[in-house]
Amino acid sequence: MFSSSNVTVSNSHLRIVYLGDTAQLWLENTAIKYCNVYDQAQTLVHWLLDVHVVEWAGDDVPCADVEVMCPEGANGMNGTNGRPTKTVVTGVDGWARLTLAEKLLTATGEYPAGVYTVRAGYGGYSETTTVNMTENKRIQLGFKGLSIQESGSLLLALLSAVTLLVGRQRP
Repeated sequence: MFSSSNVTVSNSHLRIVYLGDTAQLWLENTAIKYCNVYDQAQTLVHWLLDVHVVEWAGDDVPCADVEVMCPEGANGMNGTNGRPTKTVVTGVDGWARLTLAEKLLTATGEYPAGVYTVRAGYGGYSETTTVNMTENKRIQLGFKGLSIQESGSLLLALLSAVTLLVGRQRP
């Protein structure tokens, strides 16, 4: 790739890539065996991080916030150092997916992103871990003391009470 090309490659395996001029290559979930970068060209290598948030009994926690903090020195790859670079919410199955940089390849060298801090939060509960993105990864964060079944029962009771009150107000 040369000139001012801007290419994204996902879910692949590449053997040999040459980049020059101001070309940019974004790799997501893609292994590369050999990448030769010239001039002002650059390659950003990204992987997928799947985060599963569970409560004390291992049940899924839907609608939990998952925040990822950018590693020191990784400006330009994901965001600002020490600030949330990405925030997502888990689905009903307790899973969230993020795309995070592993490294930046330029004519002057290879610059790893470093270690990310991953935090999950739900209500007053919070759990944190770290991850180094060198490939696709799956992690699990659990909240000790949280019981989704108990929370669900309480929510059901509140909804029933609201339904009764609304039903009584009708003429």
